[in-house]
Amino acid sequence: MRRFLAIFLAIIILAMNSVAIAAPTIDKTESVYVNLDYYGAVEQIHVSNDCVLTGQNEIVDFGVYENITNLTNRTELKNVDGKIIWDVSGLKRFAYNGKVSNDNAKNVPWTFEVSYKLNGVETRAEDLLGKSGLVEMIIDINANKDAKEYYRNNYMLEITGSYDLNKYLSVESDEAMFVTTGRTKTL
Repeated sequence: MRRFLAIFLAIIILAMNSVAIAAPTIDKTESVYVNLDYYGAVEQIHVSNDCVLTGQNEIVDFGVYENITNLTNRTELKNVDGKIIWDVSGLKRFAYNGKVSNDNAKNVPWTFEVSYKLNGVETRAEDLLGKSGLVEMIIDINANKDAKEYYRNNYMLEITGSYDLNKYLSVESDEAMFVTTGRTKTL
């Protein structure tokens, strides 16, 4: 009898180790888009979330949004005690984005100052309209020591600018990577 019990227990242990029960998961990618004015002040902040779901029935987001849009279907959000809750039953992927209050500009992990020169002379952005010559755009980026530590340590910065080569003779930078598609150069 002991031998039978030992074999039975061994079979149960082996079966338990070979059967994996997958817990519901969310693999969330969040991108924060910060639009700046001509001089580097924050104009708008948008957060875009893309979630890959494995058996999850709801998503809870603790963000404070002024406006939020479901990009996947017509499911309405529930706003309960400062939490945004989405019913995602049966979905494999779910995406949404929202506009964040500009009060959160203090949490952007960088500060920006943008200045311009026309033919070597410092010029206001508004005064460049309709002018021709050598235009320099200088972007000074610094760490924002007032931003929350999480944002300072976990966010990556990417700046993108696209230029129509029918309007610009040349587009150059010592620090950017370039992609040219047709008559558009993107830094």
